[in-house]
Amino acid sequence: MSLKNERRVNTSALQKIAADMSNIIENLDTRELHFEGEEVEYDMSPSDPKIQEVYIPFSAVYNTQGFKEPNIQMYLSGCPIKAQVLEVERFTSTTRVPSINLYTIELTHGEFKWQVKRKFKHFQEFHRELLKYKAFIRIPIP
Repeated sequence: MSLKNERRVNTSALQKIAADMSNIIENLDTRELHFEGEEVEYDMSPSDPKIQEVYIPFSAVYNTQGFKEPNIQMYLSGCPIKAQVLEVERFTSTTRVPSINLYTIELTHGEFKWQVKRKFKHFQEFHRELLKYKAFIRIPIP
């Protein structure tokens, strides 16, 4: 007996399963994910105006919208976005890299926290993009 015969898998069965899975994925409709009435869970009453300003409901995950759509709320109103530099790592072993500092930054918005690591060159690129955007806004469009 050879090992090649023992490792043989029924590829036709796998192909059928893959075809079934691709059909299921193609037929998925995001409208089927819509919750009706009591299926949506809230920690507090969703009709309270204070709650509507501070919290984003769980069902918002299924109502995805693009960033450029008008009248879209991307941030929690009344909650500031805080940025804090947690750590600066300096790499001295490399001689060819001009930006040898790696910054760990924590962003906080409401109850959400993110930590990102960026090099100094990323901040330079971001600064250049902001300057371009500022200049673009000042250009009068006829």
